[in-house]
Amino acid sequence: MYNIEVTFNNNFQWDILSGNHFIVTDLPQEEGGEGEGPHPAELFLSSIGAAAGISVSEFLKDNEFCTPEDVKIYVYGLKKELPIRIEDISIRVEFSDKFPPNLKKTLLEEVENNMISNTLLIAPLITVEEVL
Repeated sequence: MYNIEVTFNNNFQWDILSGNHFIVTDLPQEEGGEGEGPHPAELFLSSIGAAAGISVSEFLKDNEFCTPEDVKIYVYGLKKELPIRIEDISIRVEFSDKFPPNLKKTLLEEVENNMISNTLLIAPLITVEEVL
C-alpha cells in the first residue's frame, strides 16, 4: 500500500510526504502560484514517465547490448477544460543508435503496460472521506 501525506504550505503550495521523500507542489505564477514546485498535473505525468522508465530498466537489466541510458522517455499531456482534466497523454521513446532494432517493439509494449498506465486504463475506485 502507498501512503501519501499532503499538507498546506502557503498560497497554492502543498507539501507532499511520500515515505522519506518530500516534494513541494505549486501553481505557476501566471496561475496565481509562486512556481516553487511542479504543478500537480506535471507530477501526474512525471509518474507515468517514471513508471515507463522503471519498465525500461527491468526489461534491460540483463541485456548485454544496451542499457537504460540508451533510452530517453518524453511524456506529453493535453489539458482539457470542461471537465478539467488531462485529455490526451503521449509517451514517446527515443532510442540511441546502440539500441538493437529487434528489441524496440517489445520494449515499447513493456513501456505501454507499466503500472501507472494500466491504472489509467482500468480506473481505480477513488473515495473521498472525512477523517474523524
